[in-house]
Amino acid sequence: MGLAGFSSVLVALRGPTNQWIAIDLFRIKGMLGASFAVTFISLFPILLAFFAIDEETKWQMSLIMTAIVLLSASLFVYFSYKKLPLIDKNVVSPKAVWTILLIMFTFAVIALIAAFSYINIASGVFFLGLLLVLGIAVFLVVRFIFVRPKPKD
Repeated sequence: MGLAGFSSVLVALRGPTNQWIAIDLFRIKGMLGASFAVTFISLFPILLAFFAIDEETKWQMSLIMTAIVLLSASLFVYFSYKKLPLIDKNVVSPKAVWTILLIMFTFAVIALIAAFSYINIASGVFFLGLLLVLGIAVFLVVRFIFVRPKPKD
């Protein structure tokens, strides 16, 4: 929750929205999306605790929700990156984008496998997923702060 608030403060301090370029919008959407996604995912098992659901089913449902969020985020990043103008694509490392996409997609598949596995590892995989999304959010916040496009001459 703190990272989402910090991300929002960074966005507010960045300046008026009419001065943002496409790469700023791409980074802001990714940063805020990851921050709020990790908050939502972490609260999902708590929400399920209010219903009469057994422990194993709760973790399975949480993993399924994690996989849905990660797959949705993967699609969002892919299509947002494709829409960037070529000049802004030079600021964002394609290797970083494809690495994040691959990691999110791979973990979504792992989460689905763990959700329907006979081995009781769902809660551990769920918390690894939280750490993964939190790590991506922190990475995006750091890049938002320190990596800027070169000023035009």
